Amino acid sequence: MKCCKDFCNETSIHGFNHIAAPRRHWLERLLWLCACGLAIWMALNVSIGQLQRYNESPTVVTLEKDFRSWQFSMPAITCCYEDRMDRAKLPGVIKEYWNIEANDEKYDYYTRFVKAVANSDILNLQMFEQFQDMQMSVDMYQIAVDVMPEVNIKTVPSEAGDWKWWPVMTEAGVCYVTNSLALADVAIVLVLIFQFGKPNQSETASSPVMCKNSANNCYIVVDNYAVAKYYVHSPYDVMDATSVPSVAYLSLTRESELSTMESRCGRGVRELHPRRRGGPICTPAGMWCLSFFAQNITSNNGERCTCAPQCVDSVFKEINKKDQNWDKPPFSSRSSIKFVVQGPRTRYTREIVFHFQDLVVSFGGAAGLFLGASFISFIEILYFFLSRLFYTIFKKNEKNQKTTAVKSKLHTTAHETFRVEHLNAVLDSQKKYQYDLM
Repeated sequence: MKCCKDFCNETSIHGFNHIAAPRRHWLERLLWLCACGLAIWMALNVSIGQLQRYNESPTVVTLEKDFRSWQFSMPAITCCYEDRMDRAKLPGVIKEYWNIEANDEKYDYYTRFVKAVANSDILNLQMFEQFQDMQMSVDMYQIAVDVMPEVNIKTVPSEAGDWKWWPVMTEAGVCYVTNSLALADVAIVLVLIFQFGKPNQSETASSPVMCKNSANNCYIVVDNYAVAKYYVHSPYDVMDATSVPSVAYLSLTRESELSTMESRCGRGVRELHPRRRGGPICTPAGMWCLSFFAQNITSNNGERCTCAPQCVDSVFKEINKKDQNWDKPPFSSRSSIKFVVQGPRTRYTREIVFHFQDLVVSFGGAAGLFLGASFISFIEILYFFLSRLFYTIFKKNEKNQKTTAVKSKLHTTAHETFRVEHLNAVLDSQKKYQYDLM
């Protein structure tokens, strides 16, 4: 109680001195106690609200329209073959994993299994129903990689740059992507190193390919010799299996017109980097079980995602397309799609409007408004409690030392008195001294 009284008398925070002031009625003290408690609660409430704002939404979105001077990013294209199993690699894969030859009666069973693994995607896992009783645990990821077809795509862009096709593992299975910065998340590393060569800094630094906003639209022509699906997406992100792809059949020539919307970040805006999660290898029975929840996974169970948007992003939407079929060679043996990209006319930019300095100032404003306190006031509070703590510790030690000294002194005095009395008794018994009464 005395400590609280001393704190109220010594602190420079307004209102506390009235609680411990002398000659005050108890109702008056109670009134000041309630007022100080309310002020502390309001200061904390305002400060917590400012901290929440700083953590959740410290930015503001601005709209820019000076598009004539912009350079926008070309889209990333993910190509997924309709048949993602190379027939020539199939016998070797079955031999490696199960030691089964082509003339074995179980060869057809494992052929169907490998085909199901290679052509599966997040939305089509029902084919694993016939393999749910399979006891052997195998790495289905590696099987899909081992039988993946070789890339045979020709790209003719309007803008020079790195248009190499890299193998990736996506929600749609094994695919190939070009003009993408998100290779680190989905790239098939072993295939990159041993078959395609590991991408160096000069190759990845040139992505994404940029195009100047002008009257002449930029384009990418993709020629392929197999039926495939093309997912057009932001070069700063991976493909989304729930988006609508462009399906290219043989003998098809298509011109697809894309609109572009871009978002950028101002200086200092932070990006969120999701953590990569590991886990056990899924079994065929697990894939069959997963098929029942595929729609919930892709739709986030109907809930809105509250993740912060990427710092740099582009959205491409198909606004028009023209198809033409060629039945005669050489056009009948390949497909060709021309993606024409219109430059954006508007762009969204996120800027920081609530910096850390603003957060500190808001804390100080709340403390000054409701408590009349400053930074030095909180230093005084820390000093008060530290001084009390050290005073209590050293006072206890000093008290123990004094008690020991007193006990030692009493013990010494009693011994000397005993010795003096003993000597006096000896002298009295011998009577070798005389009293001079003169």
